[in-house]
Amino acid sequence: MDLVSIVESVQRVQDLEDYFAFVDANEEAASPFVGHMDQFAAYRHSHGVLIGGAIRPTMIMLDPHGGSNYRFEALREFWASGSSRFPDDKPMTWSVEPTEGTLVKLISRNRPQLSWCADRIAPTLHFMLDVEAQDLELPNGRLLELFIHCVADAWNERAELFSAGLLTQQRIVTHCRANLSRLPAESGGELSTAPLLTAWTIRETNAESLVVEVEVDLSQVAFGLKDALDARFEAFCAGEWLRGAYTLINAPLDKQVLRVLAATADRAPRFTLSHKERTVDVPDHPDPMSADLKHFKLARRDLAIEFQAEGVEPGRYELKPAKVLINSIRNRYRSLIHDHIRTFDQQALIQLGVEQFDQLVADYDRESMQLRMSLSHEVDFDRIRRQAKAHKEFVRTTRNVRYLLEFSYCRGVSGGRTPAAADWRALLAQVDWLLVLYEASDTLHNELEVGGVDVDNEFISKVFYEGDDDQAYQQEAANEILEQGNAEDHVAAMDAKQRERLDVAFVNSVGFSLSTLLSVLAVLGCWVSANQGTVPLAWSYEAPKAGMLAMLSAHLPDVPPAEVGAAVDFLTLEADQVCRLAGSDREEADVPVWEHRKRVHRYAIRPLLGIGKDRLLWGAAAAHRAFRIWSGTFSDGYPPADFGHRVIEEVAASIKKHIEDDLELRAVEVFARHFTYFEHGIDFHRRFPREGFDDVGDFDVLAYRPEDNQWFMVECKYNKPPFCIKDARRLRDEIFGKASKSQLVKTARRRAFLEAHAARLLQLLNWPAGAAVEIQIEDLYVCPRIFQFMRRTPRPVSTKFVRLGKLDTLLASKGGGGAEPIESRHIS
Repeated sequence: MDLVSIVESVQRVQDLEDYFAFVDANEEAASPFVGHMDQFAAYRHSHGVLIGGAIRPTMIMLDPHGGSNYRFEALREFWASGSSRFPDDKPMTWSVEPTEGTLVKLISRNRPQLSWCADRIAPTLHFMLDVEAQDLELPNGRLLELFIHCVADAWNERAELFSAGLLTQQRIVTHCRANLSRLPAESGGELSTAPLLTAWTIRETNAESLVVEVEVDLSQVAFGLKDALDARFEAFCAGEWLRGAYTLINAPLDKQVLRVLAATADRAPRFTLSHKERTVDVPDHPDPMSADLKHFKLARRDLAIEFQAEGVEPGRYELKPAKVLINSIRNRYRSLIHDHIRTFDQQALIQLGVEQFDQLVADYDRESMQLRMSLSHEVDFDRIRRQAKAHKEFVRTTRNVRYLLEFSYCRGVSGGRTPAAADWRALLAQVDWLLVLYEASDTLHNELEVGGVDVDNEFISKVFYEGDDDQAYQQEAANEILEQGNAEDHVAAMDAKQRERLDVAFVNSVGFSLSTLLSVLAVLGCWVSANQGTVPLAWSYEAPKAGMLAMLSAHLPDVPPAEVGAAVDFLTLEADQVCRLAGSDREEADVPVWEHRKRVHRYAIRPLLGIGKDRLLWGAAAAHRAFRIWSGTFSDGYPPADFGHRVIEEVAASIKKHIEDDLELRAVEVFARHFTYFEHGIDFHRRFPREGFDDVGDFDVLAYRPEDNQWFMVECKYNKPPFCIKDARRLRDEIFGKASKSQLVKTARRRAFLEAHAARLLQLLNWPAGAAVEIQIEDLYVCPRIFQFMRRTPRPVSTKFVRLGKLDTLLASKGGGGAEPIESRHIS
């Protein structure tokens, strides 16, 4: 019985192998008074790592009821999440896949079948896809599944319209097949007056269940869902299915039901089908390898052993003592990881790193694109929360892969063993813990958070911070990525003249223009297209340097070959420079992950890797991402690193100044929508010299609402985004510091000036006197990006930080409409 329960509980063959390895590893210490199911429950609950710390006990007493409790919880979850009636009378042969909404998705355990189930309506409707029933090309198979999902959702979303049962049976199962004579062409589907569903047949029928089979016109599906603007096709699908089912069983159909369905056609669409041209030559289905909880626990156990070896006493360590301890353990753990990396063949590890990085980038870009496309239709999930989660995970995982790739490239050893998938996952988990220690040390050193490290009796450590996880900041960042808000309220990017100046500065400084560098990266990102399809899509590409230069010159005929060669040399990561910072001849002990702008040789901006003699390796997604970094940073007014080229930096600074000026103009435009009385860039000291006002600088925007005696003073700032903790500390001090030149100190002086002279300023500006109520001053800091320390401020401030794209919403809320903005919180 235990074996049957275990087999029913596993999802992969590997789970069984891992379970038996778990039993063997803990045979001496585990309690003998338990059965196999109890051990399996312990395996599941411990994620395959029963001993998680540095202390190895001689006896581990497992719960003798663990197996039965685990099985009970698994069954309870299964029945709670499954449909009220399964597609057949063998519910345990199905697994329930989690979904965002109320639809139920079922996957057969022993057959290649899936069901999208509408369970809110009576009878229960199952729409089935039999994967092996037809030999369909992948796009057509996906389109058939999309139709099945669509028609099930259409009925589920309209369940409230039909309180009475549609049919007498309690369960209707519809097996959907593609009409092979009506497959969509590559150019898309076509409009047709032919029936959407044909070849209806009954497989099985009885008093409680009806099982039917039907063929679907996928050409109509492709046409009906293409860039849908409403739910017309969804309602049509539901109506066609109902009409066909009633005809099949020879039952009269109430026309009022069809009219009710048709009336829902003007709803917002929930399904659309859009096509995007390939912009990067990578395969269609990224599947990056990631560390699972087992590997993280094993890596944490290795870390616990280092704490024990260091002679650390269990307890809580905070602030400076915590930093000293973390640095010591980090150095020990770093040596362990470096030794582990050197056991693998350098060339194999580098190629694996390139391919994994490309898969992570492609996977994230695909998810972000899908989320942006979903703005055109209704969804069952929170887009902002999902984007924030995806972005946070992307930053963490790509950081880990880049570390492994860069360290292997500069300090790897040839001739070791080839890394397997399990080896790569174990390395990722170890690197993740190492970078947690680096981050904790930097955070405490730069006093960005109050925190430390807890060490328990098994020497398991946990880094902690007193501040809470700032979900508001994450969602604001995701909102920016999805580009929600007023589309008009964005600052101008680099214009054509500035790009020309930048090209000239590049040629004079490094021997090639920025346009040439970007063109080279563009060709590298579309290598299959550049080779006219003679090479297959891949997660990494390799070519002789001479062959690459010839191909690039062929695609860039207007660029001198010498300039193309200089750009390729510049984009090639130099192994002996990876661990050196700009302006220093000293080689760091590790990849300097604590720095950003001084790391002029990093994979993110130099995606070409020299391997062997005059051969180059790269990933198309990495090249495309480097393209975006080089283009985006200069468009935002700063270079991606401190390369030390004064002329280039001067042009970048002029672009930044242009953006700051435009930021003020955009803010003035927003205020003009809501206020009658406002001024741009007014300096009362210079404008009214006879008044003898103190010189407090100019107000970027000053607005007044007389009916509420309400003033708005606005500081517009464009800050370079911080990419490491040191940069974040520098920017935080620049904004919040107590020095006389810090931004908020200057703002506080302007606020005091306004409070002292408000009545006189109204007279000077010929603005009407305010209502007989206490003066209100709203102090706004408007910028294109919001950073975490603006939400959780290091000291109490009266300033509210708002992204330019949200300024319109904020002013509307202050005028009595719209949603209240999220205000800053002080970290105590």
